[in-house]
Amino acid sequence: MSIIAGIMLMIFLIISAFTDFKERKIYLHIAVLFFIAGMLINIMKLNINLVDAICGMSIGFLLIGLSFITEEKIGKGDGIVFFVTGVYLGFFGNLLLLAMSVFLCACFSAGALIMKKADRNSRIPMIPFLIFPALYEIIMAGGL
Repeated sequence: MSIIAGIMLMIFLIISAFTDFKERKIYLHIAVLFFIAGMLINIMKLNINLVDAICGMSIGFLLIGLSFITEEKIGKGDGIVFFVTGVYLGFFGNLLLLAMSVFLCACFSAGALIMKKADRNSRIPMIPFLIFPALYEIIMAGGL
């Protein structure tokens, strides 16, 4: 991963995590802006190839579909964010990001349940749990 792609991805995730945590929403215009930037970076061949980027975006499509099926138990915004991260990380990178962030979110949720700070119907924003796994992936790929 190029340094430019890594920095762009982290800026996108920090903005998205903040809005997800504070307002429980993901702004589509911000996602579109970072999606276009990611595609331009890929076209200039500074990051991954376009086929891998498109495959990476499929994880976001899957999450958006699951959002409709589960009646928003998984937010559409989460799918939008994974759609954009797929452009930067590709299929396997995005899949790893999803697995690590779900693991962190589950650990946090279990702790909140044990300490009685949440119940089984509580909604927890997922995007803040993407920051450290994404940073790990970027560092491991040599992007920062």
